[in-house]
Amino acid sequence: MRPEVLALKTLLRSVVLIGIWAIGVVAIVGSGGGGSEPQPPSHSGQFLSLRSGGSDGASYYAAIGATGDTFESFKARNGFEPVQAPDLSASAAYFNAGDLNLGRDMHCLPNTTGLACYVSNHAQIANGNVVFSDDATAALTGLTNGETPFATVAMEYAAPTTIGPTNVVVRECDGVPTPPAQKDSCGGETRPGFAEGEIRSPASGLDRDSGIDVQPGDVLTITATGTMDTGFFFQTTNGPNGYANIDNDPKFPLHPSFPFALLGRVGSNAYFLIGQALATTYTGSAGRLFLRANDDTPGNGWGHFDVSVTVQRAATARFYVYDGAGVLQTQAALDSEGKKNVPGICLACHGGTYNTVTHTVSGASFLPFNLKSFKYSSASGLSRAAQEQSFRRLNAMVKSTRPAGFDPISDFIDGMYQPQTVNTPGAIARDDYVPAGWSGNPNLYNGVIRPYCTGCHLALGPSRDLDFTSLSQVLAKKANGSLQPLVCSTRSMPHSEVAFNHFWTDDGGSWPAYVERPDTLGLTGCTAP
Repeated sequence: MRPEVLALKTLLRSVVLIGIWAIGVVAIVGSGGGGSEPQPPSHSGQFLSLRSGGSDGASYYAAIGATGDTFESFKARNGFEPVQAPDLSASAAYFNAGDLNLGRDMHCLPNTTGLACYVSNHAQIANGNVVFSDDATAALTGLTNGETPFATVAMEYAAPTTIGPTNVVVRECDGVPTPPAQKDSCGGETRPGFAEGEIRSPASGLDRDSGIDVQPGDVLTITATGTMDTGFFFQTTNGPNGYANIDNDPKFPLHPSFPFALLGRVGSNAYFLIGQALATTYTGSAGRLFLRANDDTPGNGWGHFDVSVTVQRAATARFYVYDGAGVLQTQAALDSEGKKNVPGICLACHGGTYNTVTHTVSGASFLPFNLKSFKYSSASGLSRAAQEQSFRRLNAMVKSTRPAGFDPISDFIDGMYQPQTVNTPGAIARDDYVPAGWSGNPNLYNGVIRPYCTGCHLALGPSRDLDFTSLSQVLAKKANGSLQPLVCSTRSMPHSEVAFNHFWTDDGGSWPAYVERPDTLGLTGCTAP
């Protein structure tokens, strides 16, 4: 059985808060804090900042090609408009009492590349500022009344994919010319005799468009065969590697490099050498891949290169934040500390790493919908019972983005819907799921880990060993000396303001003392000062 304090917690977290508003009585039901509770202690650092990694919103949006994006364009490109049939999309409305204290209007829709979701945030506004209050009434009333959200956060997930191989013919005449000016014709496959009837097509004056859009982090594999004759007397034909000597003459598009070798560029970025073969991870900004020879006078020679391009793209998750008018924002406010940079503020819970060179994110995840941590409105169709199947479908969509094999997020979703599955119509989420790794101390999991840690830590594994799916994992953090200061000394965990405040104040402020007990975590110095 759970200790007495857990029984008290269960009682407190089933309280029904009644708010009387002009539109009538709205009952808010669910988990969260409340009552006469002590104030939380001070903490070190900013909330939701440990994974910010020097992120910069403007650079991030530029790197993913989203500069100037709008909420309307997000919905259009991801198929949310025109409005989708209910069997294609899934939506739910709730108050996120576990870590943000926001009313949330969530919408998700699978697409040809993966999954897109957006959530519009509602809260009480005082003097132009968002109030992150435990009282869900104002936030949910604004949501149910159709009021304009103060912000919308969106994500796009694309599954791992391989593009290609794509075959592209790069002719000698292809390429933006440098002085001297290009010729007005494009040579044949061999040095022509200008025989009657020979076809001489116009030189394009443009680099060859591969038709492939490249993103930072893509692994490019490019091979090329064929020959070109540069059109100069006393010179032999050359292959994709170009001439054997390196030339620093500025007339060549890429210098110093090999004249007449195969080159590439992405968007308006600088040319790079390909030659006969290239395998590389692209680190520049996103854009279209163009090809050409390192030729200063396209159109005065003959021949072509046969080029094969394969792009391997890892799973990607992209974040967008829009204000109430749908304008893209480089910062977001998710707690009382105010605005913080995108995408760093997102990574604190969604996991992943921000690359300060490419200004891109890798390894981020959609999070499961933990129904126990939400509060709900009694407005028609918005109670938990009325939305159970919508949440099930949302969780199924999240699971569809997860890799095969052991995965903390998939395991949590599967556990919530045991003995059925998340894909079973009619299945109801369980509030009593305890992972197998916590079977030795389920009270500690239900009392501390699930309400204050799981929401973010599930996205920090398994490779980082921070998903907290087992007691042994948490005890290992205690043994190496990292757990004690984060929770009890510097107090930077829990890392969201709402979870932090609840850990220190829920149930009369009893939880810090609880984790000091030898039958739980045996920490020291955690009792609130």
